[in-house]
Amino acid sequence: MTSETCIAEGDTSGTESLGLLTSDIGDTFSSARCPSLRELRFFNAQGVSNLSIYSESLVHIYLKNLKGLQQLTVASPMLRDLSISNCFFERQPVADITAPVLEKFIWLDEYDPRSVQLGKLAQLRRFRKIPALVIMIDYPTKMVYCQNWMEALTSLPVEILDLVLLPCGHAIGSCVFHFLKISTFIRCLFLDIREAIKMI
Repeated sequence: MTSETCIAEGDTSGTESLGLLTSDIGDTFSSARCPSLRELRFFNAQGVSNLSIYSESLVHIYLKNLKGLQQLTVASPMLRDLSISNCFFERQPVADITAPVLEKFIWLDEYDPRSVQLGKLAQLRRFRKIPALVIMIDYPTKMVYCQNWMEALTSLPVEILDLVLLPCGHAIGSCVFHFLKISTFIRCLFLDIREAIKMI
């Protein structure tokens, strides 16, 4: 049965898993369309600018490569696993996520704490100390929302940091040295710069 049948006709009340590839589900996906749905996968779609997902049953949501997405709203009281990847590429991310029992959260995308509201995620753990961490930072051509990345990294309780930088032509030498100066937790740093840059 196709995804269009499930959404348009609402006759798949027993459907528990739904995968959509290059489909158009409109701007709102609610429990009324598939009331027993536990897993939603939505990949490689275009033209979805504002996506709202309201569900009483969803446990897993995976969103990837939603080109053109400008705003995301998720409200799901049973949601435990949420993954968002490459949906706000080179755009200001606007998201409002309400998932009080969320246990696993993956965000591989543009991020700005001023416009991404995560609500109360009581089940997610806050680590007092992280033995090792790998972070990749991809600088956009026009740096608008990355000015505070050094301060954000220094607040992480990490002792071993593997930092991968893709500066896209930006001169970042002074930023890296300043980062090393103000870091207090880091004891070992592996720095990987993925292109030739002008160090100043």
